[in-house]
Amino acid sequence: MILALAMAFASWSAWSYVDARHDGPLAFEQERDQVLAAATSEIAVLNSIDASQVDSGLRAWQDAATGPLRDSLRQAESGNRQNLQQQRVSSAATVQQVAVIQLDRRAGSAQVIASISLTRKPQAGPASTARNRFHAALQRTGEGWKVRTLTAIPAGEGHKG
Repeated sequence: MILALAMAFASWSAWSYVDARHDGPLAFEQERDQVLAAATSEIAVLNSIDASQVDSGLRAWQDAATGPLRDSLRQAESGNRQNLQQQRVSSAATVQQVAVIQLDRRAGSAQVIASISLTRKPQAGPASTARNRFHAALQRTGEGWKVRTLTAIPAGEGHKG
């Protein structure tokens, strides 16, 4: 009898652990960490461009995006290419801080706010660095989390909901 109870308890414990990994707090934390990693990477990509490799930079922007943002980048590709080639300014973004403000695992959607450091380097002249803040909506895709919308938050304003 005691052996049967011990076996039942062990089975229940194993099932509870597996269930928690897939649907409980542990799974939520893992997904949140995936969103944070993707947001950090993709927001940096979407704010960076190497003036000597405009075409690969434009492809990287599209690869980091999904939905309406990706559609917008595709539609504006030739204009963006022309502007970037004329300006000859490289930009390198580093995400300084990022926080998940909403995560819906079932819908595969998330929202984050991020603070970046953006260094712009013209072909001639000194580099300049600015700090910018963004609100981003991410969507889970077959290729992982991608940025669906990216909106600058003006200085002096907080996130509005």
